[in-house]
Amino acid sequence: LMSRRGSDISTEIRAGTTAFLAASNNFVVNAHIMQHAGIDPSVSVISGAFSAAFTCILCGLLSNLPLGLVPSVGPNVFLAFSLVAKGVVNTDQALAISGATGIMLLFLSLTPVLKV
Repeated sequence: LMSRRGSDISTEIRAGTTAFLAASNNFVVNAHIMQHAGIDPSVSVISGAFSAAFTCILCGLLSNLPLGLVPSVGPNVFLAFSLVAKGVVNTDQALAISGATGIMLLFLSLTPVLKV
């Protein structure tokens, strides 16, 4: 499959590593943001890096597309500053909201609900 596109395993690994490292600044930024929600920054960096590595590898294997999937900053800003900091929900509830949203997005992407 790679050879039909004019690629090889070495090129794919270099490209994936480059994309992962280019997006890794989000780990530090997200850790700083989530610290305001009461989450330990080191836990946030490690979990962000793990989830990004897992999703990038999974996307490459299943879709054969060069997509870098990393936790974005926007939802974390909303959770930390609009929900937790204002006392609307606690940290555990905010993380549950984030997880539920991810599950809903996964469901929508795996089913024909969003077929246009």
